[in-house]
Order: sequence, then structure tokens, then C-alpha cells
Amino acid sequence: MRTWTRSIEPWPFVLGRELAGVFAIEEWSAVGGDGMVRFRGRLLVDPEAALSLLTPRIEPYGYVPMIRSPEEITLIRFQPVSPGATAAWKGWPLNLALFLATLLTTLFVGAIMEGAQPFADPSTLRLGVPFSASLLLILGFHELGHYLTARAYGVQVSLPYFVPLPLPPMGTMGAIIRMR
Repeated sequence: MRTWTRSIEPWPFVLGRELAGVFAIEEWSAVGGDGMVRFRGRLLVDPEAALSLLTPRIEPYGYVPMIRSPEEITLIRFQPVSPGATAAWKGWPLNLALFLATLLTTLFVGAIMEGAQPFADPSTLRLGVPFSASLLLILGFHELGHYLTARAYGVQVSLPYFVPLPLPPMGTMGAIIRMR
């Protein structure tokens, strides 16, 4: 079980001290009300080395470092991680219901694209399987990439929510996941 270090010192100063030898701070800001802290400045080592040095320093405080270098200025963002950051499994019935609805709508659209009349003869839904399977596999693997990346960084994330759309040409509006 993880434990998080707490300090009576303001978080930006505690986290800023952990950047010593890795990052030269020019300015910092607390972003939003969720505890995220952003530092702006210059990396003193390459980004990969910075991430490998900062991660073990910052994790005990319950944060995950994220580095972005748009130009010469680098942004380091510390995203708070809630204890036990895991997938939000308690909402899985909704995820499953939306997936099944999306499966049905994409089957209908696929069958209609094949020239069938699935409303008159539901057995023609099988003609929509190639369209539905290919579309849902693409969406599923795309969202799986977001899910696995978020989990690797310790970010709380939900299972994918597939969004059905009963109208052609797609049968779906895509899929989303919730990140906290």
C-alpha cells in the first residue's frame, strides 16, 4: 500500500525543491483547484533522464511528473494522483450498455450500407458485421491506448464509453474515457 508524504510547507516549494539539479525554475503556478502545479524553466538534463530522476522523487508526494518542451522553455507539470489510482470499475454496467447499443447501431448502419433492410428483416443485421467489427476494433484499440497510457502514469481513468448514434453514415459518435 502506498503512503503519501504530507508537509506543512506550501506544495510548490516542496515540489520545487525536488527539481534541484534537474530543472532551473523561472516561474511556477498552481493550476486549477485540483492541486496541479506547473513549473516553467529550462531542463538541466535531457527529458528522458529528467523524467527518470523526477518520478521517484515526486511519487512519495502523490504526484506524477509530466514534461513538455515546446521550444527552449520547458514546462513540468505535477499532476496529483489520488491514493489507489485505478480504473473506475464501478460504472462498468453503463460502459457495457453503451457498447452494446453502439454495436447494435453500427450493425444497423453496416447492413443498410450493404443494401439490406434490417428494420424489415432483422436477420440481415449479419451483413453489417464487417463494418461494425472494423469500426469498433479501431475505436476500441484507440481508447485502449489512452487507458493504458493513463494507467502507466498512475492517472485515474475509466473504461471506454462508446457513444451510439443510430443514424448513418457511422452508427457511432466515437468513444471517450474519463480521466481524473
